[in-house]
Amino acid sequence: MITAIRVLFALSVLGMVWWAFLWPVAVPVEPDSRIFHFGSVVTLLQFFVCIVLLLCMRLRARGHGGH
Repeated sequence: MITAIRVLFALSVLGMVWWAFLWPVAVPVEPDSRIFHFGSVVTLLQFFVCIVLLLCMRLRARGHGGH
């Protein structure tokens, strides 16, 4: 399960790179583009959720004598 969360975390980082640097070059940006805003927000939420889950798993593993 931790591998899946790490993959989602990596995909969210790649998604943020896409929305920040590649989308404006690939697609003419409209000031009120719903796809851009929705994609950016979903990617950012995915990033934060993955960080929280990974930190919780790490803290839980430490509490149980893990590393």
